[in-house]
Amino acid sequence: MNLTKQLLGYALTYFDVAGVYHISNIESALILGLESTPKRNLDEFRKIDSKLYLAGFAEYVQPGLELMLSRLKEKGVTANVIGEYGYTLQGSTDFISYKQAAIKAGLGKRGKNTLVINPVFGSRLRFAALKLNTLLETTEDNPDQESPFCQACSICIDECPVDVLEPYRMLDTTKCLPNIRGNVAPIKDKQVVMCDICLKKCPANHVGMKV
Repeated sequence: MNLTKQLLGYALTYFDVAGVYHISNIESALILGLESTPKRNLDEFRKIDSKLYLAGFAEYVQPGLELMLSRLKEKGVTANVIGEYGYTLQGSTDFISYKQAAIKAGLGKRGKNTLVINPVFGSRLRFAALKLNTLLETTEDNPDQESPFCQACSICIDECPVDVLEPYRMLDTTKCLPNIRGNVAPIKDKQVVMCDICLKKCPANHVGMKV
């Protein structure tokens, strides 16, 4: 069994999906997806000392990343986590587009809300990534295709409060509310609220929903 298959097999003991994306001609990214559920809410954020704390990623994603870093070290592969707990924001020095990377790695197709739609988990996957100092085999070099699930639906476009969505693309990413720095509202117990209407209203959330 080659190294890529070994690492993907190990990743799937913790994560729900895993794939490989080439960052450059000498580096790979291991793209890892975990389903966000009511009991395992990966979208949970808190505001602590005026900074966002990625509570969901810290509790559920970080342990899996640490396991993968340990396994990669055993295999002699140098790796580091991209972003905080695997979550990276646009504008940061290590930013990569998880949407593009996940689609390229064969983990889903692009929805009209521009999110990744997976045939099993719908739009409930949240992605993290590890940068590797070696080239692994890509899992699948997919073009950026449109999800057939979205063909007869336009809920996300109709519900967008700032009208930045057109089918399968965002007109201006800087106007998308979660991308606006400081767009958080304190509520109970220092929780914060972001928009994410296009995610919450997406019918793909119910595809293969676990009970």
